Amino acid sequence: MSEPNRNSFKGFVAYAAPGAPEAMILYCAAMVIPGFFTTEIGLSAAFVGIVYTISRLFDAVTDIGIGYLSDRTKSPIGPRKPWLIAGTVVSVIAVFYLYNPSDSNPEFRYAASTFALYLGWTMAIVPYDAWGAELSRDYMDRNRIFTLRAIAYYIGSMIFLAMPMLPWFSGDFDREVLRYSAWLVAIMFIGATTIAVFLAPQGRASRSGQAPTLKGILKTLLSNRPLQYYVVMFLLGGLSLGITLALSYVYVNAYLKLEGKFASILFFYVLANFIAIPFWFLVTRKVQKHKAWAIGLLIHGVCYPPLAFLTPGAAGAFWILLGLTSFSGFAYSVTNIVSKSLLGDIIDYDQLETGENHSASIFAVSALVQKLTVALGGGLSFLMLAWLGYEPSSANNSATSILFGLKFTYLILPFFLSTAAAYLLWRFPLNQARHEEIKRKLDALDG
Repeated sequence: MSEPNRNSFKGFVAYAAPGAPEAMILYCAAMVIPGFFTTEIGLSAAFVGIVYTISRLFDAVTDIGIGYLSDRTKSPIGPRKPWLIAGTVVSVIAVFYLYNPSDSNPEFRYAASTFALYLGWTMAIVPYDAWGAELSRDYMDRNRIFTLRAIAYYIGSMIFLAMPMLPWFSGDFDREVLRYSAWLVAIMFIGATTIAVFLAPQGRASRSGQAPTLKGILKTLLSNRPLQYYVVMFLLGGLSLGITLALSYVYVNAYLKLEGKFASILFFYVLANFIAIPFWFLVTRKVQKHKAWAIGLLIHGVCYPPLAFLTPGAAGAFWILLGLTSFSGFAYSVTNIVSKSLLGDIIDYDQLETGENHSASIFAVSALVQKLTVALGGGLSFLMLAWLGYEPSSANNSATSILFGLKFTYLILPFFLSTAAAYLLWRFPLNQARHEEIKRKLDALDG
C-alpha cells in the first residue's frame, strides 16, 4: 500500500473519517440504548444498570490491554490500522444485535451485545487515537488533524440526533429508527475505515521509539510530569462532565418541568460545539493550545451558576437555558480539538525520556481516567442529591433541598471543578517552545 504525503490535507481528512460513525455509536450506546431497553423492551432498570456498570468497567480495563498490544503490533500497514479494521468488524456485528432487539431472551442479547460493542469500540478507538498523534510531530499540524476529526465527530453526532426528526419516522428513538440506524452506522463505519486504511498515512514510524515494555510504561506513569498534570486535570474535568451529563435530564424535566425540550437542548448543544470548531482552531493559532483549552473550560463552567436563578414556569426559562447551554457547548468544543493534540505532545516527551513508543498505552490511560471519572461523577451526583435531600421523583422537595441538593450539585460544584482543571491547564509544563526542542531532538535521533 502506498504511503500518502504525511502532511497532506487529503491524508488528514481520510484519517478523520471514522470519527463520524464513532460519534453515532457513542451517543446511541450511552444515551439511547439503556433507556430503550427498559422502557420499550421491558428489562428491569436494575439489570440494565448492572450490565451498564460492569460493561464500562470491562471497557476501562481492556483500554490498557489493547493500548499495550497495539504499541507492540507490527504489520505491513502499520501498528494501528489492523486494530481499526478488527474493531470495526466487531462493532458492526454488535450494533446489528444491539439495535435490533429480539423478544426472545432479550436479557442475554442486551448483555452480550453491549460487552461486544465496548470490546469492538476499544479495539478500534484506542489505536485510532494513537494513530492521529503519530501522523505528525508538528505542534500545529496536530491541531489540524484533531480539528478535522472533531468536525467528523460532530457531523456524526448531528446525523444521529436528527434521524428521528425525519418525516417518515415517529420523532423518537423507537425500534424502526434504531433498525435504520444500525444499517447507517454499518455502512458509514465500514466505508470510513476503508477510506482511512487506504488513503491515510500509517503515521511516523520512529526509530527512536522501541517497542514498549511494562517496566517502561510504569516508569512513564511515575515520572512523566506533563502526563501527571494531564491526568489530574482529567480527573477534575471528568468529574465535572459526569455530574453535568447525569443531572441535565433531572434539571430540565424534573425541576424546570420542560418536558419534551431535552432533545432540542441536546441537539443545539452539539450544534454549538460544531459551529465553534473554526473559532477555536483560530484561537489555538494565537494562544498556545493548553491555554486555549483552559479558557474554554473556564467559560464552560461559568455558564452554569446563572441557571440557579431559573424557576419552574419562569418566563423565558427555556430560552435562557437553551442560550447558556449552547454557549457552554461552544466553549467546550475546544476540548475535542486540543485534548488529543496535547496528549500527542506528551507522548513525544515520553518517547524522548524513555526511548520507547507508548502512544496507544498513554491514550489508553487517558481513556481509562476519562471513563472512570465520568462514571464516578454520575454516581457521585445522585449520591449527593440523596444526601442533601433532593428526590427527583418527588413533587414536594423543600426549598433547601432544591437549592443545595440539586442546584449546588448540578450548577455550582461543576463550576469549581472546571475552574480547578482550567488552572492546572494554564500552568501546564509543556509549551510550544519546549515541544519544538523535543521535536528537534527526536528528529535527530530518527536521522
